[in-house]
Amino acid sequence: DQLMTPERLGGEGVTGEVQPLSNFFLSSLLLSTVSGEGTQDRTDRVLLTPWLKFLWESYRNILDLLRNNKTFELLYRDVAKRAFEFCLEYKRHSEFRKLCEMFRNHYQSTVRSQASGTKDSYSIDLSNPDSVSCLVQVRFAQMHAAVSLDLWQEAFKAIEEVHNLFQNASKHVIIKPKDWNRYYEKQAQVYWMANNRLFHAAALQRLYVLQREQKKTITPEDLQRLSSLVLLSTLAVPITPVANEYDRFLAKDDIAREKARKLTSLLRLPSKPTRTSLLADLTRFGILQHVPPKLKLLYQYLEVDFNPLELCANVCPILESLPGSEVRVEEDPDLSEPIDINHLDKPYSPPLCQYVEALKEALLLRLVSQVAQIYQTISFTRLQELAPFVTVWELEKVIVRAARNNNLQVRIDHITHSLHFGTDLNLNLKEETPGGPFVQAMPTERIRDQLCAFSQALQQAASLIFSEETQARLEKEKVKARKQYLKTVEDDHKALLNRKKIIENRKEFLENQEKAKRKKYAEEHRTKELKEREAEELRLKKEKEEREKEQLLKERNEMKMKIDLERLENLKKTTVGAKALADVTVDVSTQTHFHSDFGCKYTNPFLF
Repeated sequence: DQLMTPERLGGEGVTGEVQPLSNFFLSSLLLSTVSGEGTQDRTDRVLLTPWLKFLWESYRNILDLLRNNKTFELLYRDVAKRAFEFCLEYKRHSEFRKLCEMFRNHYQSTVRSQASGTKDSYSIDLSNPDSVSCLVQVRFAQMHAAVSLDLWQEAFKAIEEVHNLFQNASKHVIIKPKDWNRYYEKQAQVYWMANNRLFHAAALQRLYVLQREQKKTITPEDLQRLSSLVLLSTLAVPITPVANEYDRFLAKDDIAREKARKLTSLLRLPSKPTRTSLLADLTRFGILQHVPPKLKLLYQYLEVDFNPLELCANVCPILESLPGSEVRVEEDPDLSEPIDINHLDKPYSPPLCQYVEALKEALLLRLVSQVAQIYQTISFTRLQELAPFVTVWELEKVIVRAARNNNLQVRIDHITHSLHFGTDLNLNLKEETPGGPFVQAMPTERIRDQLCAFSQALQQAASLIFSEETQARLEKEKVKARKQYLKTVEDDHKALLNRKKIIENRKEFLENQEKAKRKKYAEEHRTKELKEREAEELRLKKEKEEREKEQLLKERNEMKMKIDLERLENLKKTTVGAKALADVTVDVSTQTHFHSDFGCKYTNPFLF
């Protein structure tokens, strides 16, 4: 609107008489019919687009000038923030991608210059906490803008850059807890949009552990909110079959394995998370103690209790009550609202209702697996009565997917509209007991246990037949073991105490060594800053002295010039001087005299 003022538009018909609206409408209609664009589109293309291009080029050139300079790193951060605000306000997706690529190039050039040892005195030092903090803040602002613009690939790249910053930072740089919180929050958000529920739940668990350890004054409401998110995200992870050794040996998908390894390193986990490990961590970290009672019942129904006939009837009311939960719902971000790099600490609070569809899928798979343990054949009508919230097609889709993924062995009979479970006794699916409630193994899973049961029976029979000999042998072994224990108990106890002492001394030595290193680094950094400050003060003092000398010399020359001019004027006042100097002119700037009769120039002898 500010661009569309009469003063800026100019021309006839703007400052003069206003044309009728009918003519304006007819001309606009004809132009839109021919060109396919409206009046506002043409106005934007003629007036607004050059302004936007000029603003974008200004941001880009300023960032290029300020890059890799520790003196202007705060200004660099603020200009980056303004550039992100520009992309958000005008929804410039292509410019935002170019901006992200430019930031990546700036960081890579900084890393290369520091690794090669050719950095200048003004270059950014990645061992400086302030410099690392500025770079991290720019990346978090980039994540926020990318999420607001729905550019999830750029958001993931920003997460990788933050991970590299944390990895390449010096040991003396301490990452702030709020930076770790935002790091895991953005990962959880990106993984959910990528439909990667496993790593979404793992990121939320890492966030929960971090806040429990670092945030001592966490409120019960925040703890309940975060615990509810962790529980529902973990239950929403797809139920995958337990692969046997043969399947693990044949798993040679390097791309998938490399992707999982990369995501695991981004979460700073020692190994790839699984649904089983995440469920075990719920109990290990005490997450179930802080969730609402109804969510605790949801966990009990899905993962503990075995009640297929009432499973859906118990779980569905809880799922329907999730949108009305007391957990806060984060509003959709306003793309026109400017962002602030220093105020991006809003907690990640997605609505709990986003997990309903994933929980329904897990509920259906859990229902089918429990029904397979107690029924050999069941009709589709009876199975649909147990799960009334889905249609026949959705139920059949879940069953087919479960059979394809080897979650269970099932055969669909469309003639009788029934399901047959575990009828192929030649098929052995898994070597381990599946997760979740479990009552008994299916016929296909009991075949592999025959040799084990036969071996156990033979051992029991041998122990009954040779009971006296076995008892005497066991008694002798017990006496021998007791004597050996009493003989070495003192030495073992001393060895354990000595080992404990060595470990404590080693730990204390390492801590003291680390403290000494930090103290030495701080002193070196302080000495370096002091030397730079002294050198800067010396340079300023020298420049000041030179300016004073130049000023004094200038004043002396001006004074000398003034005295010479006064002497010349006095000579002109005399009779002889007036005749001799009648045709002489003086150039004050060069102190050169010109004679009009001869057309030559000479230096006045009276001046020098």
